Amino acid sequence: MPTQDVPVSVLAGDIGGTHTRLARAAVAGRKVEILAQETYPSQDYAGLDEIVAAFACTHALHVDHACFGIAGPVVNNVAEITNLPWRVDARALADTFKLQTATLLNDLEANAWGIAALNDADFCSLHRGASQAAVIAAGTGLGEAGLFWDGHRHHPFASEGGHASFSPVNALEAALLTHLSARFGHVSWERVLSGPGLVNLHAFLLVHRRTATPPWLDDEMRTGDPAAAIAQAALLVRLYGAEAGNLALKLMATGGVGRMGRTVDAETAPLTNPEAFQYDIDLAAMAELWRRGSVVGSWLLDLSAQALHGHADLADYSTRVADSGEGRWTALAAVESGTPIPVLSAALFARFNSRNEDDYASRLLTAMRHGFGGHGMK
Repeated sequence: MPTQDVPVSVLAGDIGGTHTRLARAAVAGRKVEILAQETYPSQDYAGLDEIVAAFACTHALHVDHACFGIAGPVVNNVAEITNLPWRVDARALADTFKLQTATLLNDLEANAWGIAALNDADFCSLHRGASQAAVIAAGTGLGEAGLFWDGHRHHPFASEGGHASFSPVNALEAALLTHLSARFGHVSWERVLSGPGLVNLHAFLLVHRRTATPPWLDDEMRTGDPAAAIAQAALLVRLYGAEAGNLALKLMATGGVGRMGRTVDAETAPLTNPEAFQYDIDLAAMAELWRRGSVVGSWLLDLSAQALHGHADLADYSTRVADSGEGRWTALAAVESGTPIPVLSAALFARFNSRNEDDYASRLLTAMRHGFGGHGMK
């Protein structure tokens, strides 16, 4: 590993189905200086070794180590790229180019490692959280990765979640699944959330709505403007949000799901107004499913189900969560005795914070407290 005083020369690469990006950098600790970089059309080459050789012809390849983020699964430092007929072997690359080490990572795992190097200004945050996190990115394919939180730092890990089966939740999406199944057989999330997926959505909408592509859109698509195509297929935004939510559920990503790529673009800008892109979910039915499908019973879950069964919008409950005094008394006693009570103090201050917010989660907490001890509803 490089030290703060001795820079190490590194070749880094982002290997995707459409583009391969290489950079030579000097790394000293957490300081990185980019010395040279190039972008290559991946499908114009028979393998990564040809691209590295082309890079070496343009820039002196005086590097000690190499690391490549690969759009596909990596097993024992060997990768089969999902959308290219390439097999990448790190040991063979190291031997060919006289490298001390060569390492392959799943590309989304590589992205996840890079999150720690970003600043707050690099994020467009819809809702802040903590603990486990995840990243999702739609490009030539759909990549997904997780970040396990050990209490001190995040540990990125790869997944192939983009190849999980697409699951519709309404009539339009059921029709989309039928349409794509006739063509592909198995329909993964990648079939709808990717560059090719956008084409699939557009073709489906033309058939489903029985309308022709308008002339202005034909013109824009011929000139290569992707924003016009994205505007035609707003369904992509809904599906992107849905799968990000699925990923959060599967990984318990309470620390957030990061959409990798440009901070503001035609896909994610509408998510800053999430109320316009929500599913009509029967929360009361979902709560009943949770309470009956859980291994361990929960009285609070029962109380939540009862409240949701009355009015799913919980309009009768306040977003200001009252505290009846026990939390304050416990916190004061803990201060006097020097006893740490992080969970109770966090819960108490969360109730204080609800005075300044207007969210659904606070209504649900008020409903649970009302059912639990008759605490005020308004």
